[in-house]
Amino acid sequence: MELVVAGLEGLYGLGKSVDYARALKCFEEAEGKGYAPAAVYVARVLRARPEKDSQKIEEQVQKAIKMGIIQLADETESDFHAWWAVGWMAVHGIGVAEDRAIALKWFLKAAERGHPGSQFDVGLMYEMGIIVEKDMVVANHWYQLAAVQGVVEAQFNLGLNYMNGNGVPTNTEEAIRLFNLAAEQGDPDAQCMLGWAYRNEPLKLVDYGVALNWYRRAAAQGHIIGEFNFAMMLIMGFGCDRAPEEGMRWLHKAAVRNVDARFQLGRFYLEGTHNEMEGFRWIFDAAELQNPAAVSLLKDLKVYVR
Repeated sequence: MELVVAGLEGLYGLGKSVDYARALKCFEEAEGKGYAPAAVYVARVLRARPEKDSQKIEEQVQKAIKMGIIQLADETESDFHAWWAVGWMAVHGIGVAEDRAIALKWFLKAAERGHPGSQFDVGLMYEMGIIVEKDMVVANHWYQLAAVQGVVEAQFNLGLNYMNGNGVPTNTEEAIRLFNLAAEQGDPDAQCMLGWAYRNEPLKLVDYGVALNWYRRAAAQGHIIGEFNFAMMLIMGFGCDRAPEEGMRWLHKAAVRNVDARFQLGRFYLEGTHNEMEGFRWIFDAAELQNPAAVSLLKDLKVYVR
């Protein structure tokens, strides 16, 4: 069971750094020792990766079924990993028929016994109104329990709800505390939220150096918003000496996947390097993807795109 606990730390954070590679290694080792829920955890990690291998995920769940995961969940009085596993299978329709009501039943059973991922899953289902009536108070109750255990997704979602007053009183300080907890465990969404918060004058937290650092950490993980904002701060010299060349490198990287970055890249080519051919190439590209700023600029210049 130590292997499963270590795997959960890699998967959810739980006060440590999220590390899917470590989680996968631990779960695979536990699966090799015959523990059926570990096979489903392997599928969960594979599904969390950007490059999802649907066939491999299905194979993992089929392994768990052959190892007796469904029977284990029905018979056990205490193994909340098994309850979570069959809930996860049901909510995604992998290995079994998709049935979100059944999934909620198993997630609730596991959550009430303290399974951190199930507590987050129940919270998410109440926030999204999946099978149940949307109820932010109930959602935040489960997010809070999961957040206390260190689940980064719960910390992030609860932080957003405190920031926006969704089901809880608006509390910027608590939101920032929760974002910090998730960000320190490596969550790039939380890192970007902190970057935004420390650039946002109405929040009265302005510290460009801190904002730059959080965007840097998110960008280093390949987070699109992190790459874009880190690039912009380098180019503009917010929180650092102006570094336009490095900023442009990051902006190029972000522009591959981010239409706003394509527009800004085009602007900087036009205004900074006076390379009109390259500048308009990026702006046309952004306009064709319906970036409002790019479309507006081209219209002002009497240039129209399809």
